[in-house]
Amino acid sequence: TLLGLFFLIGIIIFFNLFVWRPLAVWGERFRYEFVSPPAPLHSFALQWYWKLRDVLRGIRWPSVLQSLTAPPFKKAFHDGESRSLRIFLKGLAAFGLALIFYAVVRSLFQMVNAFSKPLPPDAYKIPYAIFASFSRLTIAYFIALLWTLPVAYWVGKNPRALRIVTPIAEIGAAIPAPALFPFIILFAIHVIGGMNGAAILLILTGMQWYLLFNLIGGVQNIPADLKEAATALGISRWQYWKQLYLPAVFPSLVTGSITAWGGGWNALIVSEYVVYRHQIHSVVGIGAMLDRATYETGDEQMILLTLLAMILTITLLNRFFWRRVYLYAIGHFKLEY
Repeated sequence: TLLGLFFLIGIIIFFNLFVWRPLAVWGERFRYEFVSPPAPLHSFALQWYWKLRDVLRGIRWPSVLQSLTAPPFKKAFHDGESRSLRIFLKGLAAFGLALIFYAVVRSLFQMVNAFSKPLPPDAYKIPYAIFASFSRLTIAYFIALLWTLPVAYWVGKNPRALRIVTPIAEIGAAIPAPALFPFIILFAIHVIGGMNGAAILLILTGMQWYLLFNLIGGVQNIPADLKEAATALGISRWQYWKQLYLPAVFPSLVTGSITAWGGGWNALIVSEYVVYRHQIHSVVGIGAMLDRATYETGDEQMILLTLLAMILTITLLNRFFWRRVYLYAIGHFKLEY
């Protein structure tokens, strides 16, 4: 397990160094500078590419473009082939619509069939399971806030910190949560002393990175003149947090919170019911009920009821809480340039 995790981290670091980091550096060329630019990004892979490009520019290469545009490639599609392609695309679209229609109708029939039967005894435990899962999500969310807000503040006060935080965060966010399950479960069972702690930690892995990246983006959008004015006035750290930092990053905090809760609900499914070394570790929650109905009992009625309960809870939470908070943040804390 440990060897597999190291191999996975190595692949992530390789792609980060030779794919995503060069693309990020290249993307800085197209930035619209409405605010002070952050610390410049560096990529040794892209620097070597530029050196190789300069060397290759001195070599005369044959014109590949002429060979590609020469006949018969110049007229790749005549009228008959173009008509056949249109017919094929229309048929493919019709087939896709038919599959969607079949899935919708079948789902409706399954819902009618499920609700026509007597509810299973576990169905009456769904409200309590939703409350238990929501409590774990709330705890994981506040734990994420406790460390992402100070880290984003550190990045805002020290631009060089961006070079340290960004690669670590990118690698950490790229590691899938299931890869950490064995280590988190061992830590939670032997150190914390229960599966509840493991579930919260697993949910945390699905929430924290959304908050961090959005907060860092919000910090980078704070105008430099506001930072300089705060420094010149000599305000205290608490006043800086209250008067500048928190109001400036509040829209980014709300956006990150919405996406973090979405990631938390996804992680909830696999965090409350874990099979490790042929043993089932579970807690009371809607994710555990869904997994138990799927892998143990095979009760289609319970699967449908737990899914509908989650969908209803998430929809109500987004509609009546996060939507209002988002509109309030955009209306009262948006920085105008």
